[in-house]
Amino acid sequence: MYRALDRGYIAKEEFEEMFLLSKEIIILLQKLIDYLKQSDLKGLKFKDRQTN
Repeated sequence: MYRALDRGYIAKEEFEEMFLLSKEIIILLQKLIDYLKQSDLKGLKFKDRQTN
């Protein structure tokens, strides 16, 4: 994003909007990772389970 801004491909306002959205995405992903780390569902536990 910084490179696109520096080269004039996007306006400062677009950069700021995308930057804020990316920060929100980072926070949501981190919350998902934290939840999955605490979950009882672990990795290969369900590997051999058949799906309907």
